[in-house]
Amino acid sequence: MQHRGWFAVVLSAAAVVVAAALCVAPSTAAAAAAASEAAAPAYFYEAGRRGLAGGAHVDLVPPRRRHNDDAHSTVSRTQDKARWLRRQDSSGRPNASLANAQDKLQSLGFLGDAYNAPMNISSEAEPQLVFVQLDTGSSDLWLVSARCQTTVCKDSRVIKFDETKSSSYHDLQVSSSGLNVNSSEGVQSSGGTGTNATKMLASIELEKRRLSRVLATTATTDGNTTTVPFTVTYDDDSQATGILGVDNMTLANLGASQQIFGLVNDTNITLSAQGISGILGLGFTRGSAIARSLMNYSEATIDGRSTPLLSTLLSSSNNSYPLFSLSFTDTGGRMTVGAVDSSILSTDEQRGLVQWHDVEPFPSGNSALASNASSNVDAATLGQYVYWALRLSAVGVGGQSVNPKPTYSQVGSQPLALLDSGTQGIVGPFDAVSALFDQIDTSRYVGDGRWAVPCTATQRMFFSFGGRNLTLLPTDYIIGPASGNPYLCLAWPAAVQGSTDGIDWVLGQAFLRAQYTIFSLGIEGKESPKIGLYPLRAPADATSPSQIFAPQDAASVSAFVQAATPIATTLPNSLIPVPTPASLVSSNDYLFLNATTTPSPGYVQSAISVQGAGGATSTFKALISASSDIVDIPAISNGSTPLPVPFNPAERDAAWSVFGTSPSISIITFVSFIVLAFSSANLVWLSR
Repeated sequence: MQHRGWFAVVLSAAAVVVAAALCVAPSTAAAAAAASEAAAPAYFYEAGRRGLAGGAHVDLVPPRRRHNDDAHSTVSRTQDKARWLRRQDSSGRPNASLANAQDKLQSLGFLGDAYNAPMNISSEAEPQLVFVQLDTGSSDLWLVSARCQTTVCKDSRVIKFDETKSSSYHDLQVSSSGLNVNSSEGVQSSGGTGTNATKMLASIELEKRRLSRVLATTATTDGNTTTVPFTVTYDDDSQATGILGVDNMTLANLGASQQIFGLVNDTNITLSAQGISGILGLGFTRGSAIARSLMNYSEATIDGRSTPLLSTLLSSSNNSYPLFSLSFTDTGGRMTVGAVDSSILSTDEQRGLVQWHDVEPFPSGNSALASNASSNVDAATLGQYVYWALRLSAVGVGGQSVNPKPTYSQVGSQPLALLDSGTQGIVGPFDAVSALFDQIDTSRYVGDGRWAVPCTATQRMFFSFGGRNLTLLPTDYIIGPASGNPYLCLAWPAAVQGSTDGIDWVLGQAFLRAQYTIFSLGIEGKESPKIGLYPLRAPADATSPSQIFAPQDAASVSAFVQAATPIATTLPNSLIPVPTPASLVSSNDYLFLNATTTPSPGYVQSAISVQGAGGATSTFKALISASSDIVDIPAISNGSTPLPVPFNPAERDAAWSVFGTSPSISIITFVSFIVLAFSSANLVWLSR
């Protein structure tokens, strides 16, 4: 009995030490995570990087929002652990659509402020599953290779594509003489002389606020063919590099054979928090770095499809219409391909209330360059459309409109706004954003292109593209309270310098969550690309300003702010001057300054080569002939079950974050406490 008592004492002491050590570890990890979360998203540093005047830097981190105002939510972040434990990989279940089996409805995941969709790659009996962020602001698909050995890639939460296990995969091999190296940004050469030492740099000038380039480096001894390395660089200097590869792809149970994509083997871009393997660009062919570098080849010559994946799917899958749609919530979302979502637009009346807007085509040609420069031939090959961009006619607060003007006069009388699912918030030029916040009492500029508003604000913000006013509630545009100033909340939009391609506004997830958005790629020779918008924050048939601009009730705003994660910052005590537009840009910076062709909105592309096709094939009948009252647009059958999101390893860590630690630490800590409790009970028993 005496030995048993000493054993229990030692066991108890050991358990206490182990448990204490393991409890410290999570707190250390949590502190590190908190420090990481306190850092501002990369583009918040844009002001400093571009030399803007005005104030101390404000570190921001968006809160993890908990409210869910949409019946279409497929993911509940508050139930991450339960969902992770019960979810099975059911990616092979068929879509329940009865109208057209090729029209698909796909659930979307949402992790780390990124909306993701599952994809299968390769033609093997068991294809490899990856997750990609959906990005309407870019046009290229890239994935992380199993060969990637950077710290980011070694994270177990990142699902990597192992090309060695896919018999249908091959590196892209092309004739080096056909690569496009003529760019308005110039051509750079490096390395030695001779065919096998040549390196060609093709700068791709149309990648939104991203610098994308494709390098072609010879890889064979005969000098006839070359592999094509791929590089994408982002504003915060994060980068992904690799090569161009070819394989079979499946998205939403729609297949594309021999799709060209970037296979990344070196990156410092954070992927684990978002639970993604790469990015799927949903933009147009002319905005694709891959397509632009290969536009001198036919698809038969290169044995692969260089058009963006969605363009490939919609031109080859017998869908009802060449469109896709996105519906976002704070916790997930839905994507349709080929038809609209009938759970949102269930009646002809609702479909008729969608307002359609012409996507803006971009200028082409450059009179200052040689006739064979890429800027002088790309539009003829790839089409005039680059981004999902619209003319923004008005912005405002509570019915009071601000007249937005473009940064570059060459753009026209109205600025361009990019609808970008890959951007979290909303950004615009300084003058318009400043005028917008002037409509909210006691709001103030706090530096780095950011404004703070009273956390009690109830006014709606609105944007218009020439039709109805699309409103955002305060719970859409408020980011969260400042920890050092809890009565002031940081809010969207942020102000940044306009992009040299003419894009002044970027309307990201904060805007898209408040609308149901339909993207129609256009029908060559028949119909121009269009965006359809259906409001979710006010009745779509509302005409009275009292309905459209009705303030949000104060109780809802208060509950939202109280639930939001405070932003770790203290706002400046003194007023900071807002930078003036004249100090930011020069009209000579405009990318299309010497353009030879400037098409108008509504421009219908003529038939072009299969490789360069920006829209779908002409087998479709044009339906969107007006800005509204289009009731014949195809819809997924009522009651269709969306394809589920398979298990994502990153969700496991989100689930265990409920306990404030990692799975392994949680389990060991739990066991240690069990041992401690047992030992304590044993001591009590021995003392009797």
